[in-house]
Amino acid sequence: RGGAFYETGAVPLELTHLDFIGWDRIGVSAGAAWSFGMVEVAVGYGFIYQGNREVFNSEVRQVQPLTQCQPPFTGPECTVAGQDASPPVVGNGLYQSHIHVGSIAVVTRWGASGK
Repeated sequence: RGGAFYETGAVPLELTHLDFIGWDRIGVSAGAAWSFGMVEVAVGYGFIYQGNREVFNSEVRQVQPLTQCQPPFTGPECTVAGQDASPPVVGNGLYQSHIHVGSIAVVTRWGASGK
């Protein structure tokens, strides 16, 4: 068993953040299964590669619950003593990610022995 996929990203560069990694990715997988009477044992492995992303102009800001300062962060509630009090930008930097997925399944068939 095997497979591969390519997924195009849905998140613009300036909205990249750790909670929702949504940029281009490539995945490959392989697996095998063995039958022992009514029991089948299957194993699988998948690797998902997501290319590096470097962000310089992030629009992602620190979450500050209950604050009155809301996007676009230009109102008087975003200023304290003449200083900008809007949440700081936290999304700039280098993003690197890849995923390893492993699985083991044990399957048994009850009742009729049809395949």
